[in-house]
Amino acid sequence: MLLKFRVETRKIKQPRIVVLRLSQDETGKPLERSLGSFNSKRSYQHIIEQLTEAERYEFDNYVATLAFSKTLFNTEADKVDRFIIKAAPDFKEALFAIWEEAKQWGITFTPEHEMLIGLLEKAKAVEQELSILTQGHFSALQKYGINIHQPAQDKENSTESEILFVTALKTARTGDRLAELFNEIASQKYGKSPKFKPHHFDFFINAKGKSTPPSFPKWYYTVAIDVLLELGIAPETLIPPELITIHWLRLNKQADILKTAALFDSVFPALRHNTRCHRLITREHMNSDIERMAKGKKYLSPAKAFEKWLEESIALKSSPRLETVISTFNRAFPALADNPFFMKLIASNLEKDSRTQGEES
Repeated sequence: MLLKFRVETRKIKQPRIVVLRLSQDETGKPLERSLGSFNSKRSYQHIIEQLTEAERYEFDNYVATLAFSKTLFNTEADKVDRFIIKAAPDFKEALFAIWEEAKQWGITFTPEHEMLIGLLEKAKAVEQELSILTQGHFSALQKYGINIHQPAQDKENSTESEILFVTALKTARTGDRLAELFNEIASQKYGKSPKFKPHHFDFFINAKGKSTPPSFPKWYYTVAIDVLLELGIAPETLIPPELITIHWLRLNKQADILKTAALFDSVFPALRHNTRCHRLITREHMNSDIERMAKGKKYLSPAKAFEKWLEESIALKSSPRLETVISTFNRAFPALADNPFFMKLIASNLEKDSRTQGEES
């Protein structure tokens, strides 16, 4: 550590951050020399001008983490807690090297800020799932005013996914060859009508300057992925792996989650350990199980879907033992087997029924 940041508070003024350079004298005694101070209203340019490259790296990271806390949680510098992450020295050196080179090219890369952003996005995704499962009763980030729901990205994803067609067309070299591949895979693998024509790809040949792509079913992207694989191109190198997973699942979801995951891993070995992709697979099967639980009625909350299933499960009414209900539930909905939310629902429903029967007797 080359710098020390001391936060000084005043009763009225903004917290003041004093930047200290750390060093040692001849005897090894630690020394601190002030390079100046700043706050949210005062520039720190006078401090930056005195910093070495390594000191600037520490300074940029510190300022970025303060900005993160202030912007999202309205937390001033004197209220920020330490959040220490230990990492391999080689990794830290690599991050510094990337920051240093990126700065030369005008690219913004502040590792500690990127870590916080990445952690925030992951937390948003998990809280969103928890919010669905608990019918909105769980709130962590949301109670601080942070929107955990991602904005609609269909248009953006469509534009990004067009790269699949463009690359396939460039590799196949001609529209005729590409149409032939599309028809072969669409009909033989997915049982779709072989109706692709070379002119269907004209948009992608002359895509420049066109803002609206032709309308076509989303499963075309799934076929495009297969075409690229047939041509020896890894589609996950062209667009985000999560988007690949979404497109692939449209036509490749298997009877149960284990089979889907195994097939996915065999098709995309490079994504075998990609947790985000496998979470998407899990979520897809969970949603399917919840829809089946609701007897095909979409948009029912998980709890309402469960109530509907329990009401219509005649066998369970005659033998309402906890073990029986859990076993039946797990067999019926493997993607939700032993899911804590549903296990709690089962227990609470049986407890309620038992209490009702006791009152009646």
